Amino acid sequence: MDTELALRLFMSVIRENSFSKGGARLGVPQSSCSRLITKLEERLSTRLIQRSTRSLKLTEAGAIYFERAQQIIIALDDAQSAVQNSSRQPKGLLRVTAPVAIGSRYIAPMLGEFTRNFPDIRIDLSLTESVEDIVNLGFDVAIRFGDLSDSTLTITKLAESVSVLCASPGYLAQRDRLTSPQEINTHACLAFKRPTEGNRWVFRKGAKTVEVPVSGKLLCNSTDAIVEAAIGGMGLCFVPEMLVEGHFESGALEPALGAEWQDARSNPIYAVLPQRAYVPSKSRVFVDFLKSKMRSRRQGSLD
Repeated sequence: MDTELALRLFMSVIRENSFSKGGARLGVPQSSCSRLITKLEERLSTRLIQRSTRSLKLTEAGAIYFERAQQIIIALDDAQSAVQNSSRQPKGLLRVTAPVAIGSRYIAPMLGEFTRNFPDIRIDLSLTESVEDIVNLGFDVAIRFGDLSDSTLTITKLAESVSVLCASPGYLAQRDRLTSPQEINTHACLAFKRPTEGNRWVFRKGAKTVEVPVSGKLLCNSTDAIVEAAIGGMGLCFVPEMLVEGHFESGALEPALGAEWQDARSNPIYAVLPQRAYVPSKSRVFVDFLKSKMRSRRQGSLD
């Protein structure tokens, strides 16, 4: 039995909560995947996975084995990375997770150039609004907004993101133009749904800061959907400028507040990697590529 493959399949099956999906990620048919893990359990003389028709669950022994297997695979990957880094030939599958809006509108359009530069790297891009556990789910790189405090991760700052208040020309034509943030709540507001905290849009003008609590005409957990609703004339949105620059250029959206009022809470954008002895060359070149691209954009949006 190929022990390394069995370990990787075991971890992949648990992460995907499916034998078929876990095997497919590694190019192994479901029947072969199930057979290899059964052989692994037979070798260990214990059940690792409790199977049911709807889900898979680690047994107590399985949870211990998963943690140890993860350490073994990380060590193997570190050894491979050390060799690849010395040969300067990045290769392999790169698993990336990112927020939906930045992933679809910003990162995905860059991937063609990246893979032309590094043809031996394949990309597995997962887009989600939730904050994924990149270690247990096996991601190589996660793109995150806002301040981070997890010291067990390797964090690289890519850029700063500022938000802009905007709406469709049609919406703004039907209402009085805003002259200050205090007037925002006289308008229909489209806000990101935050389960544990309310929405507060914060602006500054010189030394003056204005904080506006927003209840929202629309609450949504997708920035992309909020932008599309704004384009459709539903109301005001306060979203990262980097995600709406193209809509400003096309005329689908326009700033709704004078340029003297700016976002008071610019958010850093980070690339987050699992902490390991060697950063895989495929991860390193990807992060360097993103940093170069983000910092070459308009200084008004990112620096």
